[in-house]
Amino acid sequence: MRLSFFKKPIIPPRPVFLLGVGAQKAATTWLYRYLRDHPQCAMGPIKEQSVFQSVYQPDRFRLSEVVKMERLRDHLAASVRGFHKGEAAADPAELLSLMDNLAMNHDIDRYWASYRRLRADHPQARLLGDITPEYSGLTAENFQDIRARMLAEGYAPRVVFLMRDPIERCFSMLRMADRNAAEAGNTVGHPAHERFDTAAKSDWCQMYTRYDRTMAALEAVFQPEEIFYGFYETFLTLDELGRACAFLGIDRAHPNFDRRVNWSPRDGDLDEGALQSVRAFYDEVYEACKRRFGADFIASIWRYC
Repeated sequence: MRLSFFKKPIIPPRPVFLLGVGAQKAATTWLYRYLRDHPQCAMGPIKEQSVFQSVYQPDRFRLSEVVKMERLRDHLAASVRGFHKGEAAADPAELLSLMDNLAMNHDIDRYWASYRRLRADHPQARLLGDITPEYSGLTAENFQDIRARMLAEGYAPRVVFLMRDPIERCFSMLRMADRNAAEAGNTVGHPAHERFDTAAKSDWCQMYTRYDRTMAALEAVFQPEEIFYGFYETFLTLDELGRACAFLGIDRAHPNFDRRVNWSPRDGDLDEGALQSVRAFYDEVYEACKRRFGADFIASIWRYC
């Protein structure tokens, strides 16, 4: 085990604001829950605030707002049903949180005000934050505005970007979509392994998988010491988690590496032709990561490198 695991965190003079930008299906939910339960952090009740993409690119991310509306609708419907059944009134905290989160899409000041309240409620917190994989689709100009506001609010900016083998990430994303559709009672047409060749190349899938573009946008704005790059394949280890905690200025709390989050079963093997086609499509991503992090390292952790 490398001695870096035992390094004490460098505690910034100001609270850290963590902006988690993905990637989707790369352990971001596990990280959110770890930080949510951490005694030195105040992450808030919603993992994916999903605000900045709706503020800066509303046409591209219209679905994000619809999802928020549906969550609010479902909560209200459940509350009405409970009322008619004579059940005890639901805790209003979740309703207020859902309403405020939707309103943030139209008033960015509400977003920062919510963190000022959270900070006041947890004055000893070293870290606050928002982990939303859709932020990987933001531009350098968008990140510039966000970083400026972090500084204006009195935070030390920190960005975490976790990556995963592009083919594995795309396949996992599509299987999750199938699982969510089935749980909602919707009919799934072609399963993930059958539509992989086309779906993995869609604009929506590319947004989460073009790590080269996300890294370029981040590095145009944030200082090197403000960005943490990690990998799904190695992140859930004591050494890597210790490195992340030191970067974030918090002590390493005991992790639960056995907790499985958003796991989706494999519904079939990928066709070799589709596999090779998608691999070629994302060749620029593989090559950019080999140049950035070392070809031997990437080849050792990414199956399809």
